[in-house]
Amino acid sequence: MVTSFFVALNLAAGASSPAFVEDVYTAREPRGEYLYYAAADEEGGHSAIDPGKIDYTHANVNFEVSVNFERMIVDVAKDELERAAQGDGGALFRMVKDKLLPFAAQELVDRAGDGEGLLLVIESTPSDAMWIEAFDFQPGDMPATMQLEYRSVQDGRVLSISGFSRSEEYTVGELFAHWSTLLEQYRGLPMQRFEGARIE
Repeated sequence: MVTSFFVALNLAAGASSPAFVEDVYTAREPRGEYLYYAAADEEGGHSAIDPGKIDYTHANVNFEVSVNFERMIVDVAKDELERAAQGDGGALFRMVKDKLLPFAAQELVDRAGDGEGLLLVIESTPSDAMWIEAFDFQPGDMPATMQLEYRSVQDGRVLSISGFSRSEEYTVGELFAHWSTLLEQYRGLPMQRFEGARIE
């Protein structure tokens, strides 16, 4: 059961020196991100190698705020925004939101009907979008996962605000509550450019 979080990084939205992936995580390859916030569940999130960092492979719940300027990441984010714009603008999510809040990841997948996944757009504009998704790629072998994602693209910068869970008990409502506080704090992140993040 997820009852508390280990916050490895919590920078102000206007911070001029965000962290690199290797400063915050173990067992995760960097893709050019600059991190402002990172937290994971107390039980699985602490790295055995470096207790001050998050073990990405064992965290059951993970929240993150990052920016990225890499061309490939920007292009992927633009594609995500285009796909989100083809949806219903969040109308279905608004209709079913209250019914989804008590469900954990596997329950979301089960209610999707196809046994594999669910994707609902929460909100979409030409420059940003947010959505919830749940997947069960290996039924019986790996736990189902769910994610809340916010993505914006502005002047060659991608801002990502993410909440991820593979916990069998952590609900949409719990994920949504913490993710929403991050959205409020970081959605208007001032434009700053950074250099030095690695890609592996």
